[in-house]
Amino acid sequence: MMTRSPAWADLAGEAFAAGLAAGHPRDVTMAAMAKLDAPPSHVIAIGKAGAAMAGAVRDAGCNAPGIVVTHDEGSAEIDGMRCFASAHPVPDARGMDAAAALAEMAAALGAEDHLLLLISGGGSALVPAPADGVTLADKQALNAALLASGMDIHAMNAVRRLFSRLKGGRLARLAAPARVTQFLLSDVPGDRLESIASGPAVADPVALEQALALIGDHRLDRLDFVAAMVARIRAGTADLPLRDGDPALARVETRLLASNDLCRAAVSARLAAALPAAQQIDLPPLAGDAAGLARQLAAMLAQRGRDGMNWGSRAAKRWSHWMPSPARVDGHRKWCLLLPAKCIAWGLPRRTTGWLWLVAQTGETGRQMRPGR
Repeated sequence: MMTRSPAWADLAGEAFAAGLAAGHPRDVTMAAMAKLDAPPSHVIAIGKAGAAMAGAVRDAGCNAPGIVVTHDEGSAEIDGMRCFASAHPVPDARGMDAAAALAEMAAALGAEDHLLLLISGGGSALVPAPADGVTLADKQALNAALLASGMDIHAMNAVRRLFSRLKGGRLARLAAPARVTQFLLSDVPGDRLESIASGPAVADPVALEQALALIGDHRLDRLDFVAAMVARIRAGTADLPLRDGDPALARVETRLLASNDLCRAAVSARLAAALPAAQQIDLPPLAGDAAGLARQLAAMLAQRGRDGMNWGSRAAKRWSHWMPSPARVDGHRKWCLLLPAKCIAWGLPRRTTGWLWLVAQTGETGRQMRPGR
């Protein structure tokens, strides 16, 4: 049985709070607004933290008109902004309406305008803008095929960018020649900017042949519209994602406000301050399904004992730390609760001291969860 320690409980709570604070959408957005050298003339917020970020912009004193696109659970009214709720992870018609509205706003901007983009996780599905010749039903079918393919998020979004009018830098192209500042909350491994909401204002670094190979390797071209798009790309008639050096991106400034790595760093810093002699072990990236990760974790813990381990994995939809008890989650996220028990069953020594603390990402970016005790 795992033992308890009041000192550990207090320290774990403090470290947890430090990690949350480092990635809190409202707080990091407010801090970033204070550093802007010029106020935005327009605001577009896309993603599961869209309403929280847009609210922070308002609280910072910016009264610019704007559009917010987020999921149903995170929807909120923001004064002076048009707010849309759409579906995630499979796009719907509401997202199409939202995409049309923000495209219209971006296209109307001039060189004197300053567009503030607030981008967070989930934007790829929340704002579907099918390429010419592609329908919403096609996008839904592609999304379902991608989710079933086993690809990681970077590969999926490399494919998605080929079928969009906004992803892969195309939203920035619509806004040109306006100045664009984008604040990003990263939910992807490695904080690759092109993968956060599929990079609406970011150049696509993935080679075209590599993206086409993903389509072929996973037989996505079994879908007729995918095969048709591949043919158009081969013929040179498709509108492709923007590449580095494209003039449309010349006035885009990007600021990464929060990420898994930044939150983990805050946790580590708090622990290191309290436990300067403790050893922290750098683990390899964890990717895959929760059951497989639990087996990996059990083996690591059994081999290394109670050393400090602190890591994150987007594929498993959670952060994890070798500290106290499970977080409370519900519905399909109960894998988070099952992980500690399975870790023990798969080899963690029964008399190991310390606790396993699991902090889960709920899917509602910016929403805090209460750790279990």
